[in-house]
Formats: sequence, structure tokens, C-alpha cells
Amino acid sequence: MIFLFWNIVSCKKNNDNNPNVSNVDSLNQSVVYKTIATIPSPADSARGSFRDSLSVFRIKYKNETDFISNIPNLHAYIDKNFNGFGLGFGDTNNSLAYFGFSTSNFPDVPRQYLLNYAYKHVSTRGAPDAIPMYLGSSNGVDGMHYFVNNVYPPDAGSFSSATYSSVTFNKLIKIPISNRLDSAYFSSGHITGYRIDYYGLPDTTKYVQRWDFTVDFTDLLIEP
Repeated sequence: MIFLFWNIVSCKKNNDNNPNVSNVDSLNQSVVYKTIATIPSPADSARGSFRDSLSVFRIKYKNETDFISNIPNLHAYIDKNFNGFGLGFGDTNNSLAYFGFSTSNFPDVPRQYLLNYAYKHVSTRGAPDAIPMYLGSSNGVDGMHYFVNNVYPPDAGSFSSATYSSVTFNKLIKIPISNRLDSAYFSSGHITGYRIDYYGLPDTTKYVQRWDFTVDFTDLLIEP
């Protein structure tokens, strides 16, 4: 487990019950990412990677010049004109991201999303958008992979994948910006789901890997 911290100090609690608070004194931003190898692969076993987690926290105050910002190297976005929520986090010093969810992973989330409503998405095996996500690890150099050193056995079939994901937003803060018509959105929520990779066709029980995941986030800037 790895913990990264920015400016950890005590602060005044925001009003979590009002979805349109514009006079907040601080933002308590955090991301907690967890994975578990429900069906580990040989590569998982070789690395000893059966579960992993990453936690990042910081507090931004209203009097700071970069108050309207996100945790460094984190991107959360919903387009103004098209549905779809995306979220990704990494480190420019690492070769791989910690995790990434494209808008194809949550294609039904509108800019004016509902609170306490689960936006779910399923991609079936072999579908064009079957891999809308990337699941990495806290070291930034490993990801979900089946075969050790990419050595495929002779009976391995074509690759395919299936996923399930759900996001529920439970808090929204709107902060007006003087030079913009739209307010800045800061959101909190919970993501859960899984990804299953298949490497054997037509046998659906051989060469199968599954990772389940959760992501909890608070007060993240949702970019348009």
C-alpha cells in the first residue's frame, strides 16, 4: 500500500448537504483506489500482486491562487455537450498510469448528473468498447497482464475482455468563476466494478484473469 499526501492539515468542514454551495472555505480533495485480483493470472502470482491500493489527499483553501484545481496528475471530466464521465490518475515520472477510465466507461453521465444515482455500464466480451478502462498498480510500472514476460503458450486464443462499472455521485459543489459563464464543478463519489480478460477461445474457463476495483473520490474538479 502506498500513501501520497499534500498539505495535510485540519480544516473547517464544508456543508456536504447543499449541492450548490458557492461560499466554501476549503476543498478536501482525495482519491482512494483499490484493486484485488479475484482471479489472479500467472503474471500476478509472479509479482505477488493480489491486491493493491493508492491513497492521495490534499486540502485547498479559497485564498490560494490555485484553489480551482485538481490533485496533480489527476484528470476528471464531463463534456458540456456530450454525456460521458472520465477519470484518470498517474505520475509523469512513471511509465504507466495508476488507473484510467475513459468516457466510454461511463457513457450515460450528463454534465448535470443526478446525486445518489448509480450510472452503470457493461461491456460484453468482444464488444468494440470492451476495454474502456486501464487498471494499474500503485508503483506506476505494472498493470493488469496475464502471461509472464509476454510468453504466450501455443493453445492461447485471441484476446477479449468484458467489464462492469458503476459510478455514484454523492456530492456536488458549484463555485462561480468571474470570467466564465459556467461554474466550476467539484464532485465526490464512488466507483466500483471489474474487468475480466480472456486469452483462450472458445474455452471461457482457461487463461482467465479478473480484477475487481473501487475508487472513492472527494471534491475533485470536473473539467468541461
